[in-house]
Amino acid sequence: MANIKYKVCVLTVTYANRWQFLEQVLKRVLSFEQVTHIVVADNASVYSVKDNVALMGDNRVVVLANAENTGSAGGINKL
Repeated sequence: MANIKYKVCVLTVTYANRWQFLEQVLKRVLSFEQVTHIVVADNASVYSVKDNVALMGDNRVVVLANAENTGSAGGINKL
């Protein structure tokens, strides 16, 4: 049987004041060794997503910030 090693990139979009939800998602997906990258599209959150993510101390997470909320499609399209 082949020894296949999967690499997974997770993409999620956040906005407003939803850190409690984003944090849950990030903690869960970071628990999987196959997840090598996580990209968070920040659609003009009212707090610093980058600062909160930095406090988690995991360099697999990258935050891309939008100056305005462009919706899910707009946030993903930014990537």
